[in-house]
Amino acid sequence: MKAMTEQWSIVITGQWNPHIFSAEWVAKNLIEKDESDIKIQVGFSRGFPVRLRMITERFTLVPAQDRIVFHPAAGNEEDLKILEDVALKTLETLPHTPVTGYGVNFHFLDDSSGGFDHSLFNADDYEKYSKFDCETLDRKIFRKIKIDDQTILNLTLALIEDVKVDIDMNFHRSISANDRPDELKEKLSGSIISRYEKGLELLKKVYNFELDLEDFNDD
Repeated sequence: MKAMTEQWSIVITGQWNPHIFSAEWVAKNLIEKDESDIKIQVGFSRGFPVRLRMITERFTLVPAQDRIVFHPAAGNEEDLKILEDVALKTLETLPHTPVTGYGVNFHFLDDSSGGFDHSLFNADDYEKYSKFDCETLDRKIFRKIKIDDQTILNLTLALIEDVKVDIDMNFHRSISANDRPDELKEKLSGSIISRYEKGLELLKKVYNFELDLEDFNDD
């Protein structure tokens, strides 16, 4: 199983003002470096607002009205910890922003025979579709799992080309209006590493997926 670290992220949903996140503001409040150290990419898509990506040495920030997304530069634990510190610092610096949720996302791809039981994708209705000259193009397994009193894991396994398995893990924690920023920082501190470890444990013990550490470390 390979780590698709470009799709890893921390997401804070809420009612944000993306115009706050200028290179100058990010440099001053989140990384304490000169703003010239930040690269800005601008994305255009018909029918959608202009999307900015602010790229620093250790993370990428993507601000929008309904969410702020933070991507790590790499998948090592040091960069994950930096990513979490920046996300929590954003909450602390903008305490009056109405926030509704905090998510940690990991993505993996398994392209080996391994020990995963592919028969999990063989639902009875797939065979019935073939009797109507229909071809199933997409096979997915979705599980919603309660991790603790405040965290839900949304796990999606998708079969690709009848061999590869795409693995998407979203750990979600709802945030209420009564959650103070300082309390949130204390509760969420260390959560990205603990979720990462929990995710790998579940994938190994439930589905026999194991992270390819040699390939992962080479990245």
